[in-house]
Amino acid sequence: MPEQPSHCDQRPAWSLPYDSPQPAQPLTIGRLRFNARGVRIAAYVLLALALLVPVIQVQHSVMEDIEKVEHWHAQREAGKLTDRQIAAGPPRGTTGALNRWARHIRGFWAGENIYVEGHEYVRINRSRPPGQQRDDSGIRHPNMPFVVILLTPFAYIPHGIAALAWSVVKLLIAVAGGLGAVRFCNHRDHRMGDWVAGLAVLSWILLGISDIQHANTNLLVLGFTGLHLGLYRRGRDISAGASLAVAVCLKLTPLLLVLYWLYQRNWKLLAGCAVAGVVFAVVIPAAIMGPGHYAELTGTWLDNLVVKGVGGSWYPSHVNQSLPGTMGRYLLDGQPGGDYNWAPDDVGAWENMPESIPHRWIAFASLNPATARWIVRAIQLAIVGLMAWAIGWRTLPRDDGRRGLHVAMVLAAMMLLNQRTWDHHAVVLLPAYLAIWYALAYGRISPRWRVTALVLTILAALTLWLSAGELLEGIGRLAGAEDEEEYANHLLAYGPRMYTWLVTYLAATVLCFALKGKDNPYARMRQPVTAPAGTDVSAA
Repeated sequence: MPEQPSHCDQRPAWSLPYDSPQPAQPLTIGRLRFNARGVRIAAYVLLALALLVPVIQVQHSVMEDIEKVEHWHAQREAGKLTDRQIAAGPPRGTTGALNRWARHIRGFWAGENIYVEGHEYVRINRSRPPGQQRDDSGIRHPNMPFVVILLTPFAYIPHGIAALAWSVVKLLIAVAGGLGAVRFCNHRDHRMGDWVAGLAVLSWILLGISDIQHANTNLLVLGFTGLHLGLYRRGRDISAGASLAVAVCLKLTPLLLVLYWLYQRNWKLLAGCAVAGVVFAVVIPAAIMGPGHYAELTGTWLDNLVVKGVGGSWYPSHVNQSLPGTMGRYLLDGQPGGDYNWAPDDVGAWENMPESIPHRWIAFASLNPATARWIVRAIQLAIVGLMAWAIGWRTLPRDDGRRGLHVAMVLAAMMLLNQRTWDHHAVVLLPAYLAIWYALAYGRISPRWRVTALVLTILAALTLWLSAGELLEGIGRLAGAEDEEEYANHLLAYGPRMYTWLVTYLAATVLCFALKGKDNPYARMRQPVTAPAGTDVSAA
């Protein structure tokens, strides 16, 4: 018999999936007294500012780019530019991925193959004369044709309007997905307190800000992943599968969630994902582009941006905080796979790196690349195996909050296992933080397990906050470094945020094992850190 949505999921559609209890007495810290309602309003205002300020910053940078272009054209019409300045062309905006992709998208509709290695813009960058600005559109386009089609409207409206609309659309979808993730992580008809959701958002906020600043698609991945989880919780498996298919099209890493549902034997959800995936990734773009052109572009995209990653090619750039990227920098001293200044998408082959980019290594060993690759694969296999053991073969009810911990492990593993993981890719970890803080707050676990998981969670937050680029550059200034940015890149090469993903994965795994096999895994009331497991008589 199909599972039915829980009582919690049958509340009015407008009802928020978390509670905001009002204490009878004002909040007190020492001699200070706070009104609970005022504290909540202040928290919402701070969250809104944290998300809106980077939107304003991006918009300001975009408008500056536009002004530079207008000034160049005015100078040219006035005859004030040299032949060299005219040959270099107008300034190209460098604010955010969307700006770079806009030129790709227009080339896509002009019949170009925007995925090929010898793309025109790549050749321009490799042979550009001294003093000519870098054209960031030279980076091969990372999105499949279906996503290019989705982004097309943003490439043909004025760039200032497109940038603002893009930020607003991403935030709205991300908020909807965040609420869906909160619903998914709740156990049965119990709702987490807003303070629990607040702690999760605080753990996550730097990642959200980073993606807004990069004007990338990762907030959309979060949004559709969260919608997928919320739809599943409501019993809408086909729609949940379709939402997951959109997330996979935007960023292939959510395929690991497909493997989770395969392991959980949810055939209806998988069928919805498969059918929607074929429609989105094949039928729609092939119908619009024509089968031949679609096959050519998709084949090139798969070969250059997917097959190479799955095949184990190295991407050692310091910005890559994945397990393979970090281990390559650790194990391949003096070799291309360990050179933390080598970004293959930017400069192509390692031998083609311009002299202006120095070779840099931080490796502890110089192994054969094949040996290093097998070490990476062994660690990846251990991560997947431990995750499968923690989840177990048993299928939990739809409204069991421990499913949130399952997904937390999967999402953290996505960041670890991928060939390349930039910090803003990890914006999808919000459901993981929600599940972890919910289990810490209400889980019926022993003090030993709770303290262990709490320490891991705090450690994950510290490694994230302390590895912010501005902070690392500040450390470089204090250390008297000649080049603060290079100093920060050197520190990032050690992979501090890879450890953020790893410790997050371990925190979720510890909690999953601690709650495994319990009939009543969560209590309704907050559990003190040192409370013995099962002492709260109110079961969720």
